[in-house]
Formats: sequence, structure tokens, C-alpha cells
Amino acid sequence: MNRNCPKILAVVGFVLLLTGIIFYVYAFPSLIAYGISKAGALVEGNEVFEMWKEPPFPLKLNVYFFNVNNAEDVQQGAKPILKEIGPYVFDEYWIKENVTVNETEDTISYMLKRKFYFNPKDTGCRSENDLVTLINGAFVSSALYVATMMPAMMDTINDAVPYLYKGIKDVFLRTSIKDILFDGILITCHDPEIAFMCGAMKTMLPPIMDFVNNGTDVKFSLFGYLNKTISGPFKIGRGIKNTTKGELMAYKGKDKMEVWAGPTCNMINGSDSALFAPFKEPPEKLYAFSHDVCRSIFLSYEKPIVYKGIRAFKYSNKPESLTDNGPDECFCPRVKDDDYEDVPECPKPGLLNVAPCLQAPLLASFPHFYQAHPSLLRYARGLKPEKELHESYIYIEPMTGAPIDGAIRLQINAELKRFEDIDLLNNVSQGVCPMLWVEQVKMALLFIKLTSLTNLLLIPDCADA
Repeated sequence: MNRNCPKILAVVGFVLLLTGIIFYVYAFPSLIAYGISKAGALVEGNEVFEMWKEPPFPLKLNVYFFNVNNAEDVQQGAKPILKEIGPYVFDEYWIKENVTVNETEDTISYMLKRKFYFNPKDTGCRSENDLVTLINGAFVSSALYVATMMPAMMDTINDAVPYLYKGIKDVFLRTSIKDILFDGILITCHDPEIAFMCGAMKTMLPPIMDFVNNGTDVKFSLFGYLNKTISGPFKIGRGIKNTTKGELMAYKGKDKMEVWAGPTCNMINGSDSALFAPFKEPPEKLYAFSHDVCRSIFLSYEKPIVYKGIRAFKYSNKPESLTDNGPDECFCPRVKDDDYEDVPECPKPGLLNVAPCLQAPLLASFPHFYQAHPSLLRYARGLKPEKELHESYIYIEPMTGAPIDGAIRLQINAELKRFEDIDLLNNVSQGVCPMLWVEQVKMALLFIKLTSLTNLLLIPDCADA
């Protein structure tokens, strides 16, 4: 027997071990990444493309309302006492229509249709017919708009209120969940006494208002228009030839918005929120465009995590995520100063005035004024911001760029302001009053389909070893 055999075997074994380590560290991850990128490519005909186009299961939209327990007292100057009720759960389907692939540009264009269906099982003991007492957002916002833009019309608005809102006694709505969200609150416009004003109003209706009764009246709902309209077109990168997967290239045929007061705020940045490009190192900010508020919103890198055995990165909102006004305060609406010059009027930190987007002076924030200016919590009682309940976050698996979990949370508020010229507003308490907040639970469509490959990404369970 050759005395060198043990040495040769040892050397060969060491070389094989070293080769295996090199393969595992360098080649194996590349092969996984290549396989995942091929399986998850947005190519017409494959399963991932079809799931992206028409998801087989819905997102979950949870809606929480702030019921005003002391409406009569608020009408006389007291601060609101709020009680949160919910969630009321809706299944939200995102369906992409008129999908067009441009091989040369490596892009996909589509229109987005959203449909909402009440989910009584997940809602539990609550019903969409439940009644809730809320600030009448349509009324108080209209008064605020007229006071800002056409102050000479305040007396006219005051005289018109009893005709527009039949039986109105204060600044609150007592209405059902389904009416305020989707079916609508009636604003009557057919009386001859207000024909001129209604005629002018109908030429500039915001999306949250719609014609009814053969165009003679109007209904106001917060989300009803989402069920009736198709948004877009959107154009996103496919990321097959480059690293633009999921990146929004254009919205309504333009690469920037024409809504806000400056170019910085009108930029379209980031993803369409369904897909993100893969990455090796976590970027500091993750941008996604929301056409609901006409702007890009970012989440900031927080930490690495392991979610259900999968390594991922957590991104969450910061105080400036929603309300960063840019270098020229371009997210702030313009008003006339004493010299009749246009000047920015910025809300308190933590609030976004969506009037330029929705043509309705409502204010958006994170739920319970989470990460907003502390003074906002001193107006209404019943608010308690908590990170675990009220932050927006997303978990991203970096090799696929796919969200594996997340929740986007947003609150809608109305500013209650005292006006001597309007009878129902001449004695109310003043402040920003929450109406409701929504939680859209994100699901990982792409990631779920890649089960055979994503199993390779799982961290082994010691109990199974």
C-alpha cells in the first residue's frame, strides 16, 4: 500500500471541502438569485405575471372609526371625546386591465381597477349598518374652503346650509358605516333657492362627491369613487433587462405630477407598491407612489428581521415620511396674505393637506397622530398612539424584492374651525378632529408563488435538525 495514500486522500478531501465552501458562499446564492429572478420575471403567460395582473385573493382593508361621544357638547365649545370602533373589514381586489408590454422599453403599462366588498366574517359582531357619529367632513371642509378662497361668500353658504343638508342641526353626521364609506351622504341641490350656488359647485366637484338623482343632487362618500373609477395608466419597469423591476416610470402618461406647488413634491419616486427591485444592501429609504394622495411616500430602513423563518429587512415610517414639505414647502397649499400674495400655509408636522389632490380640504396623518406634533393630541380625548398598532411598515425579502408582510396605515381628519358668519360653526371648539383610520394589509403575491425556490431561503429550525 502506498504510504502517501492517506496524505493524498486528506488533500483531496480538503480541496473538495474548500470547493464546496466556495460554491456555497459564492456560486450557490447566485444560482438561487438567478432561479428566483427567472421564475419571478414579469413575462406574459407565466403564473407570476397572471397573479400580478389579477391576484387570486384580496388585500384586507380594516377601517376604524372615531365615534364622537359628546357631539352636543362639542357644538357648544367642548373638546371631543372619541371612542374608536372597529375594525370593519373589507376585501380589496386590485385588478390590472389594458395591460401592455413594451419589450423595447422593458416596461408594462396598465390601468388599475379596485373593488371593495364587505367581509362580515372577519368583521365579527359588527355590521356595515352600524351607526356612527362623525364630524361632517363635507360641511366643515366646504366652509373652510370658502373662508379661504371666497370669504365674501360666507353669508351665502350660511343661508344655503339648511337646503344642502336637510334637517341639519349641528356639525355632525349620524350615519351608517356603509353610507359614509361607499353609498354616500345626500347633499340636496334641487331647491331653486340654491340653484346658482349648486350650479357653480357642480362644475368643480371633488372625486369624493358624485351626481345622483339624474344630476340634481350630490352624494359625498370617502371611498365610493374608488369602486367606480379606473386609475392610470401606470407604466412600470419589468426589470428583465435592468434593475427597474416595479419602478413607476409614468402615471397618466407623465413622469411627474402637476398637483403640488413645486417640482420636488411633484416627483414620482419609487415603486407602484406591488413590486420592488431586488437589492443586496438595504437602501436607506424605500419609496412607493400613492395615487390616492398624489405623491410618493417613503418608509425608512429600521432593522434586519427574521419573519417566519425568512431573512428580511423591516422598513417603517418616520415623522417626515408623510409630511416632508420639501425645500420650498411645496406640499403646503397656497393662500393669500394681507398683501394678496400667494404664501404657503403648512399644517402642523404630522399632517398632510390633501386638498390639492382631492379638491377637498381634508387632512391625512398616521393613526392616532402617531409621530405627529404633540399638540394634536391635546384637542380630542381618546387618542393613544402606539408603534405596534399605528406605524406603517413593510418587510422586504432582498433577493426577490418581494414584500412578505406589511401594513399601510393612514388617518383621515377634518379641521373644525369657528366662523362667526356660519350659525352652526360660530361656537364650536377648534381643532383637528379624527374621523377614521384605515389599515391596508399587504400580501406577498410574488413571494407566495415562488415556494419551491424560497424554501432555500428559510433559516433552519433547530428543532428539525
